[in-house]
Amino acid sequence: MLGNAARAPIRPCVLSVVPRGYLPGLQGGLEITASLFIEQLIDCNVIGHLAAAASRPSSTLWARMVRKLLGPYRSGYRLQRHQVHTDFFHPFALDSLAARLQPSAVICHVSGADVVEQVIALDLPTLFYVHDARIGALFANVGRMRRCRFAAESTFIARRLAAETGATVEIIRPVMQPEAYRVDSVGDSILVVNPHPLKGGGRVVELAMALPHRSFIVAGGWASERHKPDVIAIEHQLAQLSNVQRIWHFDDLRVGFRRSRCLLMPCLEEEAFGRIAAEALIAGVPVIASDRGALPETVGAGGVTLPPDAPVGDWAAAIEALFLGSGQHELLAARARLQAAEESRQPAHIARQIAALIAELLDAARVFA
Repeated sequence: MLGNAARAPIRPCVLSVVPRGYLPGLQGGLEITASLFIEQLIDCNVIGHLAAAASRPSSTLWARMVRKLLGPYRSGYRLQRHQVHTDFFHPFALDSLAARLQPSAVICHVSGADVVEQVIALDLPTLFYVHDARIGALFANVGRMRRCRFAAESTFIARRLAAETGATVEIIRPVMQPEAYRVDSVGDSILVVNPHPLKGGGRVVELAMALPHRSFIVAGGWASERHKPDVIAIEHQLAQLSNVQRIWHFDDLRVGFRRSRCLLMPCLEEEAFGRIAAEALIAGVPVIASDRGALPETVGAGGVTLPPDAPVGDWAAAIEALFLGSGQHELLAARARLQAAEESRQPAHIARQIAALIAELLDAARVFA
């Protein structure tokens, strides 16, 4: 009889929170990492929900109207296996979404301040996964929570986070699917992803001018920053250079990697990990990067790191060494693949880390229930 049939266990709900917009409107490293992370969570037999800001310009008016008529977080869409809830004033009404969903645990992706305070106020078992070097006093009030854990993308961030919070920090590398980046051949261009001034766009211009015989592919950028004078100035300079091809987006990064001799990342800001560098290593594309933040750790033996203010000639020499037939490119390409193959970067290893953490948070949820 139906009344005697064994009932399937109720799957717990986990709410993932990102600090801004989300896929497909925003397609940065944090958004991609958050998407793959929540899909890994769903493999742990949980129901996945994600809270984000309304990020599509065409939907801004609609998002405001929906909020006014129906309340916060009433706009949304399905992405793969998780439900996305968006709000025009994200994250300032997270409590209303939590009251509706009744999540057992929260995954808070941290890059900035606003979302942290809102999640602390929920006082649910939480994993704070930090993607930003600018930690400061973000977690000054975390002692109010009954249960939380911390994770970081790199040792660089983990040390800074541990010093700020006094907590144990687990290093969880961003989830990557190697088949999305592996290529069977590479080209002769120098690939740059995001020429923003903080990413070293000024140095990219200098190197393209210093190496007129080399081809540069400059891809991507932050759409929200395009109106800023310093960004406009760099774009204008790039447009004047005949050896620079400007591409706004790769639907498939393998297209870019197949055309590239190396990835150039002369970042001025401190990278928390440098996802594009790790992706290039999987493809066997050596990385020439600044020695700021986590980039030396991420690049490892798969490239060369230099001070961002080193002479342009030093940067140019590191690039030219990959073209001179000395075997330097082949050596670094082989090392890049070995670096990408380290255990902590493998999807199966990261899946085990995520499974252990979510089990711990759900156990805490049962204790507090």
